[in-house]
Amino acid sequence: MIYKNPKRFLGVTLVELMIAITIGSIVALGIGSVYTSSKRSYKLQEEFSRLQENGRFAMNFIARFVRGAGYYGCSSALGNMINNIEEQSEELLFQTGIEGYEAIGTAPGSTPAALLESPSVTTTTTDFASITSDITSTLINKLKPLPRTDILVARAGESSGIEILVNNDSATFRITYTGGYGGGGCGGGEDKLSGICAGDQLLISDCKKSVAFVVTSTNYMTGSPPDVKINHSATTTGGLTNGETSFQAGAAGPEYEFETGSEIVRMTTKFFYIGKGVNGPALFVKDGLSTAGVELVEGVENLQILYGEDLDADNIPNRYVPANRVLNFADVTAIHVSLLLRSVKNLPWRTAQEKPYLLGGVTDATATKITSPEDKRLRRTMSMTIKLRNRAFTL
Repeated sequence: MIYKNPKRFLGVTLVELMIAITIGSIVALGIGSVYTSSKRSYKLQEEFSRLQENGRFAMNFIARFVRGAGYYGCSSALGNMINNIEEQSEELLFQTGIEGYEAIGTAPGSTPAALLESPSVTTTTTDFASITSDITSTLINKLKPLPRTDILVARAGESSGIEILVNNDSATFRITYTGGYGGGGCGGGEDKLSGICAGDQLLISDCKKSVAFVVTSTNYMTGSPPDVKINHSATTTGGLTNGETSFQAGAAGPEYEFETGSEIVRMTTKFFYIGKGVNGPALFVKDGLSTAGVELVEGVENLQILYGEDLDADNIPNRYVPANRVLNFADVTAIHVSLLLRSVKNLPWRTAQEKPYLLGGVTDATATKITSPEDKRLRRTMSMTIKLRNRAFTL
């Protein structure tokens, strides 16, 4: 069979094939480059967004509790609060609404050594300083804070809406029953009556004064409607003991006299600090007498606190100083919180570098200069000044 136009059936030449392969490779490399760039940009934005979200959540959580520090019911800001709990550990110093411990060597103008997060590093009580009380080894063992990071302590009452129905005798109150009878809920299988268990730290306030005390036991009182008896005798409960237990007129002095209608408030202490989390340094919070803190926000590398101290009683801070330079924490009306945050993941295409960050100020003289480890993570600082609502005004 003879084809009339054999040129139609000829293949491509080697040169043409090489040109086609070259053009295809260039196009593929371009597409790959665009894909890689887009993927890196996406990961960068994702990590940065996550870092910002962690920072905002951490700041909001700290601010929400710190703003209410020193809340003693309707008698807040009067300065007439008595702590009736004899065991005065850091968790129970309710008469001091705001307090903190300064990491040695991290005051404004300091340049601490490079940050460490090795689990083998042991933090001791000598790593921290405070003007009002010495941090104990017991608390250090509970917190396990990372070196060169401050510890913030805030104590406040949480309004319960509970009022006293009857002040029965020197060691009992009666309150409205709101549920819990027969359902347990407390340690040892005891019933949580109206949300209260033996060992809870409460405060009673009549808008003139307030007294913090520990509940020794509760009893369900049948009736119509039923009520709950709160006992606050001097009997030891969970290692806690009350001092004066005569909260009745004429029994223990006017500072302990409370009548029907006085408010019951639940007291709590929160410790904010930096600890070793699942994915590296993280912001932790320890609540009350709990034996250990809880990881709150990952990727928080450092915490630095300055305390705004009012020295002339005009409710405006005259100076911001670290914890070990505060003359009296009762005069602190605001705090300045600074966080150093980092992305949880390394970004492998970035160049590893050490970089200094300023916390608590804008210059080397007014801020603590923190040098990051040499890695490929994103970092940024966040700062906030928080006003203490129960300190920054007078009635």
